[in-house]
Amino acid sequence: KITAGANGAKAVLARYDANGTVMETRVHKSSRNVDFDRAALRGVKKWKINPSEINGQAIGGEALVDVVFRL
Repeated sequence: KITAGANGAKAVLARYDANGTVMETRVHKSSRNVDFDRAALRGVKKWKINPSEINGQAIGGEALVDVVFRL
């Protein structure tokens, strides 16, 4: 359970397709709070990522993102 005043930081690995849709997320570095970890994974899964391009063609890939909670 997350309580008021709780803080947490974590790193999430997001794999995305050429459209920028996040297809998979996983914890790269845990906040040591399972509720923060779950919330971070759910949140990042909803993101739209601006994909890289090769020769003008969008490509999928992966990004390591930091998620910080301050309540």
